[in-house]
Amino acid sequence: FMLIEKIIYDHLSPSDSNFLKPASAVRITDLAKIFSTLKQENITKDELVQYAELCINNLLPLEEKYLKQNGELNSDGRKLKDRIEKFTTDISNMYDDYNHQLESRNKYEFEDMLIEGVLLLQSDPQLSTRLQEQYQYILVDEFQDTNLKQIALINELCSEVMEPNIFAVGDDDQCIYRFQGANLHNFEWMRNNFSNLQTIVLDINYRSTSIILQESFGLISKNEGRQPEKDKPLVSGNENYKSIADKPSINIFENADQEACEIARKIIRTSDGKYNGIAILARKHKEFEVIIQWLDYYKIPYQT
Repeated sequence: FMLIEKIIYDHLSPSDSNFLKPASAVRITDLAKIFSTLKQENITKDELVQYAELCINNLLPLEEKYLKQNGELNSDGRKLKDRIEKFTTDISNMYDDYNHQLESRNKYEFEDMLIEGVLLLQSDPQLSTRLQEQYQYILVDEFQDTNLKQIALINELCSEVMEPNIFAVGDDDQCIYRFQGANLHNFEWMRNNFSNLQTIVLDINYRSTSIILQESFGLISKNEGRQPEKDKPLVSGNENYKSIADKPSINIFENADQEACEIARKIIRTSDGKYNGIAILARKHKEFEVIIQWLDYYKIPYQT
């Protein structure tokens, strides 16, 4: 973060309004995430510029709200085009500088170690052969969360092996870590690289009721790129859940405050004063703040 802060300062001109201000923690953290993503996806400075040009030339003209009637970009379209170009130029230059700075200081990040591992195996066939002999069985857990660098490393350990013993455990429906490079194409890589691949579908679920499994399948089956073997709902394997007939419901609210109020009121309506079996789930911890306000208002006890 100290290095990124220095790079931000180095790329500011003296006339910039932020020249005399320290970079905010939010900006430093955001840049760190961007740099990490570029490394996970193995995107170079030149490729980043190419992607930006692709976005401007091929995607932006498809958005009608940014176009005039004659097909040219309107004022909003031109502003967005300028923002994309400026963002790409600034990020690509800082990213290039960041990598040079790391190299000059002999510093490595985790993603750099993955890159170096792949390059080392590619440049040293004897080392690659020795590791393949030493580790004849490879198990990859949470396969849906692997990024391109990790796949490249696995590929090097399996290359030139006639029948590699690789066992991957994963669920494409749980591929939720796209921000760290997780990619559904990993499953296609498995299918394309191993002709005698055997797929075992774990289709019994011990955590959910049949109704929840049916409802969730109806929703998630609309996803694109799902594995072809997963063409029917999971089967509930917990005998204790057979008597539960509660069906999930979807509710839409105007804002977070209205939603939190209804959550508290529904707890009152359905709990009969017993709150031990009730859980409230949210994507981010910050989302609980408004819910807690309404729980306090209705004097509902809770633990966080």
